[in-house]
Amino acid sequence: MNKKITLLFLILLSFYLFCQRVSLSPEGKIFYFNSFETIADLAGWKGINIANFRDDVPEGGGKNSVYISGGCVVPHASWQSAGITKGGYFKLSCRGKNLMRGGGVVLKTSSDEQHSIYISVADSTWKLYRSSQKIFCPEGEKLIIEMNAGGFVASAMLVDLLKIERVD
Repeated sequence: MNKKITLLFLILLSFYLFCQRVSLSPEGKIFYFNSFETIADLAGWKGINIANFRDDVPEGGGKNSVYISGGCVVPHASWQSAGITKGGYFKLSCRGKNLMRGGGVVLKTSSDEQHSIYISVADSTWKLYRSSQKIFCPEGEKLIIEMNAGGFVASAMLVDLLKIERVD
């Protein structure tokens, strides 16, 4: 019985912390932010876990960043929002560091995966990457983040301070 209560508590705590990362207000400028500090910061992510945490961080990046590397099956890490309560335009930014041949961070929508924002992480020192373009996400659709490094050729990158901002 205690195990069930503990499990329920952990699920509710994870859900609460996940909601703290996603702005539920349509007027909020920051829609999503993640600095990958704790296991709770991985709520909703696929393809990464606490073993991906690294203590190599950019200035202001806390104590951890996330290590992205993988094989031929992509994406190596992905996250999907709940349905957008108010459609609008969004931009993507993050801090990234190329460890070996770099990688990329993608922002797209569930309704139009052909149009996306792509950030190439190519610098071997920590750098702020900001998308110059914006992407429209209609009401009810979802925003999707994908991170990839590697494939047929080995590659790796670190990502931190990942942010989606509403720009309309």
